[in-house]
Amino acid sequence: MDEPLYLKIYQSLKQDIENGVYKPGDQVPTEGGLADLFHVSKITSKRALNMLAEEGLLSRQKGRGTFVSHKTSTPAVSNFAKASSFSGDFLPRIGLIYPEMNGHFGLETVTAIADACHGKAHLFFALSHDDQKREEEAILSMSSAPVDGLIVFPGTSQFLNPRLLQMVIDKYPLVLIDQNIQIIQQTSVGTDNALAVSQGLSYISSQGHKNVGILLPTIDNSVLQERCDAVFQYSAITGFPLKQELWLKDLGHSSEIVSEESIDRIALHLTKHPEITALFAFQYPLAVAADQAARRIGRTTGKDLSILCFDSPLPLFGRPQFTHLHQDEAAIGEKAVELLLELISHPVQAPQNVKIPAKLVEGESFFTL
Repeated sequence: MDEPLYLKIYQSLKQDIENGVYKPGDQVPTEGGLADLFHVSKITSKRALNMLAEEGLLSRQKGRGTFVSHKTSTPAVSNFAKASSFSGDFLPRIGLIYPEMNGHFGLETVTAIADACHGKAHLFFALSHDDQKREEEAILSMSSAPVDGLIVFPGTSQFLNPRLLQMVIDKYPLVLIDQNIQIIQQTSVGTDNALAVSQGLSYISSQGHKNVGILLPTIDNSVLQERCDAVFQYSAITGFPLKQELWLKDLGHSSEIVSEESIDRIALHLTKHPEITALFAFQYPLAVAADQAARRIGRTTGKDLSILCFDSPLPLFGRPQFTHLHQDEAAIGEKAVELLLELISHPVQAPQNVKIPAKLVEGESFFTL
């Protein structure tokens, strides 16, 4: 594998200093200048300059620039040697920041990323616990460590972390999982939500259901918005009856555990609309809440009420509790690593937005009319 780009910049500058191209007191190119010259991000060029400064070859002066030191003796162990001795290789360092892991989504993705990094990159991991401040701290910590690129599954928030937006603008090697920045192009990988919703509604229709209630949390991220838009698109294309009075919205934020209040609201909604024969829950916890709500009013999931959702824990044996759209976490994780390694090796390339198909898995929660 080729050595990391920051080491190429480091070696090039060091050679120029040793050969007298840059003499003591001379100013060397800025982070931006090196980024343009070597077609890398500013974070990458900054790392190379910091390594030379740590060796005493450069002096970094805030507000003025970076200059060749008057004392240019090289330490016994150079930063190049330190970098190359990291497990005896030049493997890139990848940072992974993830909001949370649970039984229905997350663990498989992280496992796939770790497996895909084996022998190709060193992986550093941080959990943000779906907190934007902790996410920002992890970003700052990893980018200053620094790593060569980041894979980030942004936490659920109405607004993307400004640090991530700035990284995209700076062309830092970054891959987002399951989220898109609407105002600017960036590299991302996630589920094809439009196709998944189409698969789900097609299945519901094939089972004879026409009075379908849709259960929605607060729309606080691009994934949920994509799923919501896809319902309207499917209805427009196929003529599937879109009865918005049967929808139930704002059932808590997507990162929250479903509350008793939400269960009560679903039970009341089903009582008010007894014509509903199927529910499409946009998240697994809402399917669990719907099942509990149905029991409270004397209905039985899989017998007189069908429930479809995104994701559901797969049992060791037999069919899962819910018929669901299973997101291919393994493919998402593998592709995220592949895309990031491409960005680290070749920073100047068009952003890619990769969509991975979901698979419909039949469970015990459906009946045919």
